[in-house]
Amino acid sequence: MKYLSALHINDSKTPLASGRDLHENIGAGFIGLRGFWNVMNEKRFIGMPLILETPYSEDVGVKQWAEEIK
Repeated sequence: MKYLSALHINDSKTPLASGRDLHENIGAGFIGLRGFWNVMNEKRFIGMPLILETPYSEDVGVKQWAEEIK
C-alpha cells in the first residue's frame, strides 16, 4: 500500500484469468456493483486518484459516464 498512488479501475466483460482486457460499464461485468462498492468504500483509498475506464456507447453517450462517476 505504501507504493500505491492511484487506481485504474474498470468492470470486465470477461472473467478473471481470461487473459483479455475488455472493459464493461460499471456493474454490467464480472466484477459487478458489489466489487466496485468494495473499492469505493475502502478507507485506504480515500483521497487517492481513480482512473475509471469504461466503454462509450453511441446509444447512451456521456450520460453513462456521468452515472458511473456518480
